Amino acid sequence: MGLMETRCFRARKASSRRGIKHPRSVVTRKNKGNRARRRSASTPTLQVADPGRQSQFRPPGRRRTWAVFFSLFVLAVGGGLLYFSFSEPVPVQHAPKTAGTGRPAPMQYVGADACAACHSKEYEAWRGSQHAAAMQKGDEKTILGNFNHARVTHADVTSTFFRRDGKYYVNTDGPDGKLADFEIQYTFGIAPLQQYLI
Repeated sequence: MGLMETRCFRARKASSRRGIKHPRSVVTRKNKGNRARRRSASTPTLQVADPGRQSQFRPPGRRRTWAVFFSLFVLAVGGGLLYFSFSEPVPVQHAPKTAGTGRPAPMQYVGADACAACHSKEYEAWRGSQHAAAMQKGDEKTILGNFNHARVTHADVTSTFFRRDGKYYVNTDGPDGKLADFEIQYTFGIAPLQQYLI
């Protein structure tokens, strides 16, 4: 008996004591090398000694995966319910109505200070950042550019920045392509550059 045959024989003998039957193996010879190879007569499967009784064995992986998913789902739903049951409801604010019509008043910009009453911490953090200066009304405090008759040429158009009667203007081409004076209405940004809305 070869080493492989000895191991198979011992394994079959040990499992037969436990009541497990193995299918018989067939020894075949291949080519002229006279090397014996074992081939199972059928697909190797474990069978219980009682053929009328089938094994109810199922791999534990599926059950464990479903249990984990179900537990996570229960935790997520429970956490959401706890969060919403203890959080304070947000008061609903209705738009003011126009007197006599019952319709909402037209929307208008109320300014950043209107936000401070309900959002004081956020307002203070915003006021100290560059975001507060992202868009401002164009005046002496907010306009940083050179409006002392500074000139810029772009695409064959020369624009001139100047002041008149305490206001800031730019002489540049308009929608019709002709040069005209436009008042600076708003500024965009502060650094590294500032843009103007006319």
